[in-house]
Amino acid sequence: MIRRVGTCFIFLFVFCISVFSQQSKVSNYKLRVGDINLGLDSRSLNTRDSLLLYQTHVGGISLRYQSSIMLGYYLKQPDKRFKVGDILSSEISVGYMQSNDPVQKLPIWFAYRFEMGASFLYSFTESSEVGLNLILLRFSRDFVTQNMSGSAIEARARWKRMVVEAGVDSRQLRILGPPVPYFNRKEEKNMHHLGMRYFLKPDQNLGFRLEWLQKKASNNGDGLFNFRLYWGKCF
Repeated sequence: MIRRVGTCFIFLFVFCISVFSQQSKVSNYKLRVGDINLGLDSRSLNTRDSLLLYQTHVGGISLRYQSSIMLGYYLKQPDKRFKVGDILSSEISVGYMQSNDPVQKLPIWFAYRFEMGASFLYSFTESSEVGLNLILLRFSRDFVTQNMSGSAIEARARWKRMVVEAGVDSRQLRILGPPVPYFNRKEEKNMHHLGMRYFLKPDQNLGFRLEWLQKKASNNGDGLFNFRLYWGKCF
């Protein structure tokens, strides 16, 4: 169900790009860190307890705000190729929950995510830029999975008006630590995420983000699939 909804949202994403995008000089588009956006949020959990299969689905709306104090200084120096700065972000979601798991008894769904870290940006040309986000500290709760706090690493790339973002997210209580190495079989495995955003205008973007964890990779037997579609203002 969530995957079908995600497919519909992606078609909506492509449709909005074709309808609402406006032409502007390539030099006006920049890979940014500051962002405030409003989105549709859906998440799915499949887990097995003994011989019983439990399914939990949630959906709602979410608001995300992300900023950087140091990178705001670099905006006044557009000719500087390499930029480094801080990341401070918060995200809040609210909606409904449907589940056959007796543990999940909340008809109203609520989630939050707070992050702190560092961002690195490098401009090759007016059309191409790359970036790296290191989330060093995260506090997160979505009442669907057991634990999503920890750290993350994300690679970013912009080509003209399109931005691609991908990375891994630790599900451990890790403070100032990296995601779990793949050869470590004792700790809960990382989630993966993939996102795309398109600049409708130099300061407006439309995007989506996928997060997933295969059930066979989870020590808790959790199979996760999250999808978020959003529109926002960047700065």
